[in-house]
Amino acid sequence: MNSDFLKIVPLFPFKSAAQAALVCLFFIFTTKLEAQIDPAALLSSESESSETAYDPALVPETVDAIEEKRAAFRVAYTFPPEATGEEPLSLRVSRLIYELDATYENQITAFIQLQETREELNHIGEPDTWTQVTAVGDLSESLQFAQIEQLFAVENQLSRNEVLGLQEVTRADDNLTVARNAYQAIQTKVTQELRGGTLQLEEKNEELSLWLDVEQYVLRRIQSRLARARKDLVDEKLALFEPFLDLCQERLVITEEEYDKRISLFTQEESKLDQEMMVAQRQLTKAESDWEELNASLTADPTPAEAAQLVAMDYQRQAKLAQVSLLQRSLNYLSIRRENIKRVFRFYEQELTHGEVLSLKESITKSIRRLSSEVEFMTNELEQARESLDSRQRQLSINDTARLVHFQQAHEAAKSLVQSKQEEVALINRMLADAENFQRQLNKETQTLDPKMIASRVRFSMEQFWNFEFFRLDDNPFTVATLVWITLSLIATLLLAWLVAWALTFLLQNRLKLDHRVATASRKLFFYLNMVIGVVIVFWIFDFPLSSLAIPTSILALALGFASQEILKNFMSGVILLIERPIAPGDIIEMSERILTVESIGARSTRLRDFDATEKIVPNSTLLENVIINRTLTDRTIRTTIDVGIAYGSPTREAEKILLDAASNVEGVYSNPAPFVIFDHFGDNALGFRLYFWCSADHRMTISSELRHVIDEMLKQANIVIAFPQRDIHLDSSSPLQIEWSNRPDEPSQPAGQQSI
Repeated sequence: MNSDFLKIVPLFPFKSAAQAALVCLFFIFTTKLEAQIDPAALLSSESESSETAYDPALVPETVDAIEEKRAAFRVAYTFPPEATGEEPLSLRVSRLIYELDATYENQITAFIQLQETREELNHIGEPDTWTQVTAVGDLSESLQFAQIEQLFAVENQLSRNEVLGLQEVTRADDNLTVARNAYQAIQTKVTQELRGGTLQLEEKNEELSLWLDVEQYVLRRIQSRLARARKDLVDEKLALFEPFLDLCQERLVITEEEYDKRISLFTQEESKLDQEMMVAQRQLTKAESDWEELNASLTADPTPAEAAQLVAMDYQRQAKLAQVSLLQRSLNYLSIRRENIKRVFRFYEQELTHGEVLSLKESITKSIRRLSSEVEFMTNELEQARESLDSRQRQLSINDTARLVHFQQAHEAAKSLVQSKQEEVALINRMLADAENFQRQLNKETQTLDPKMIASRVRFSMEQFWNFEFFRLDDNPFTVATLVWITLSLIATLLLAWLVAWALTFLLQNRLKLDHRVATASRKLFFYLNMVIGVVIVFWIFDFPLSSLAIPTSILALALGFASQEILKNFMSGVILLIERPIAPGDIIEMSERILTVESIGARSTRLRDFDATEKIVPNSTLLENVIINRTLTDRTIRTTIDVGIAYGSPTREAEKILLDAASNVEGVYSNPAPFVIFDHFGDNALGFRLYFWCSADHRMTISSELRHVIDEMLKQANIVIAFPQRDIHLDSSSPLQIEWSNRPDEPSQPAGQQSI
């Protein structure tokens, strides 16, 4: 019984012995059930349940045990089955008998392969005793490059087998899961051995269906063990072969004679392929010409024989085209092999730097990725060619002699097409295998911890990042380097545009004596113009045609136009303000009944300063769409007024003269135009005068203040009083006035005889 259960049982407060017995039975049942469906127990014969008296899904330990089961089955069901009629149930029973016998055969085959694999794994031996390695030749002394190539081919095949083995294990486990589920569904129905002849037809059908699921489950278990054994064998071989290959590489001797011989063989093979290419191209040209002539000569409603002839000639044309493609790929492959041989010889002679090795490794990785996609594409084309060949094969059974001739031609052309596709797929696979072999050699070189190699890896990684491609414009790559250089160029263009704008403005201002407002506007316009010219030059330097950006720029401009109408509106308003100059920096304007000074005009807004030193940001469009009073539009001279009220009875002529003298005595008041005084009005409390004078707009407040001081002093000297508000009180004397005496609320009462009014 489970030891964990014995620890838990005392914790239960059983009220009776019957309850304790039921709990014990429940734990025993669940323990056996868990052992029965444990997935790990499905893959080893030692874990088979031996507690039950009968286990139909027990995996046999020997081939003889499977043979005995098969022999017992054949006796019970008289294999091969006798024909008992044409009714569906009888036919189904016969089919089940054949399927069950085939399952036993597959069990025997899989079990034999499992035993052989385990035997090979137990006696794997050293790599130099393997058949693939002994075929390479004597490896005890110095090795030639051709031998190293063959050894790398062995390693490449082992690596591929490792990948295939992992896939086979996954597939076998999936099949095992399906078979186990099917077996568990019928497990309680299989209670005894096969009875066969003693059963009725319906009973045979049911028994065979059940046992087919049982034996399929046994087969999947054997196949799952076989897949794992094969993978273990490949893993063990790889673990032994890799250090052996490293030792062989140390005995490699590279000679110039071997290199020259390889290059000479490539040259001869290339010459042969060139001749075959010329012949194939002439045949393709003739086949295409014949097909076009026949196609042009046919009417709109061709006869069946003519249509068959057209199909045959089309297949012949496709076959010649596939042959030309195969030869072209062979030439490319030959060229790649020649370059790889040069690189490999340089690699083994240690003529490649670490950076060149890393760059070569990256190039080969890209080639492997490209060749893998080409293999998949060409495999699909091969399958289509095979399907087409099958359809041509079925057409050979017709009785029409006129069409049969053309169908035979089409069939032969389809066979040639399939053969060319097969050879092309095989060629691409060879190219892929060579690339993987070379990559494996480079990987071993780049796995060292040499400081130079580490530095080369860092430098190579930086170069890879520097040359990372985002996209292409007219076949021009846009990389990280391009982005960085364009960014730096635009920053330099920004600074240069600012400097050129300042220089041009300075020259124009000195030569043409421009007003500072014109100079400021000119500087901004020059800056914008220089930026546009600079951006165009940057794109021209980096060979990015502006035409390639026309469509995306138009779409972006349209989107920005809708999304930022106000921004564009203010920007254009700012440009108009700079060109037309209704206001300029330094101008004094009146807006919303406030006096403001223009500080600067930007691309989107204008900055204004109030006399209380507060700043106001106004959109440029506001300055164009509203009425603005510019007090310094044409010049900096501004007319200012000061109002003075003197008391009634004062000499008006003398007061006027005093005001004019005061204006002439204050520095900053312009004499041209001359100040003047207006006797403005008779006020309630004073005689009103207004002094008009001109001064600089930049100092008008200081001058006005000083002038008021002088006016006050001169009027006092002349004994002329500056009036202030006065009120006359008239009392109604038509009746006696009533006077009341009282104390203030916050004061104490006065002593007797003292009263306050």
